[in-house]
Amino acid sequence: MPLSTIEEIAAHYISEIKSVAPRGPYAFAGFSLGGIIAFEMARQLVQQGEVVSFVGMFDTVAFTSDKHMPVIARYLRRIKIAVMKVAYVIWLFLTDKETREAGFLDKKFKSLKWRLRRLRFMFKAQRAYLKGDKDNLPAYLHDVHELNTRAMENYVLKPSPIAIDLFRARRQTFYIEESKTYGWSKYALKGVNVHHIPGEHSTIFWPPYDKIVADLIQQRLDKITLESQKGLAKTTE
Repeated sequence: MPLSTIEEIAAHYISEIKSVAPRGPYAFAGFSLGGIIAFEMARQLVQQGEVVSFVGMFDTVAFTSDKHMPVIARYLRRIKIAVMKVAYVIWLFLTDKETREAGFLDKKFKSLKWRLRRLRFMFKAQRAYLKGDKDNLPAYLHDVHELNTRAMENYVLKPSPIAIDLFRARRQTFYIEESKTYGWSKYALKGVNVHHIPGEHSTIFWPPYDKIVADLIQQRLDKITLESQKGLAKTTE
């Protein structure tokens, strides 16, 4: 049975990690939704008294549920964001040649098709028996994806004494309210280290960008290890 909340998913991953590494320090990272899960894992581990030395976010926006907001304020905010998203897409298409040449509209059209398929699956009574076309995942995977989406939509970020490393795409092809730290400065109380990487959200791991990302991660881990060794040396003096 797929897990249905970010807290449950994070706790499950922590359990699996601790089965092979009972004690920290821990280092992990996540892409997009995975970054949200990584943050929650770090939050839970810190609460348990563990040391988390590295939390990497690959183009992850600090999304938090608005369901706790008053109804009118919630829907006014959603309308505002929807308008800003449309305006940003139009502005980007008109001003950025690379965007026009990269099949931008085709990608947005495919995204719209996915959203429409999602609605169909949400209201389909017997999804397990549904056979989709070549663009569809098996029904079970759609169910997992739907649960992940709902888990994210219900998740409320909590500020925590954590430092994160945000690896953000240089080209932003979707609207972000706080584009500098993607909103993480409110929640990562020990700071946000921002690293700019080539490409856009869906291509940051494509060659040759993959090597650039790998080098940045290795440099960051090496620096953290060195700082940890210096701190240990001072403690033992």
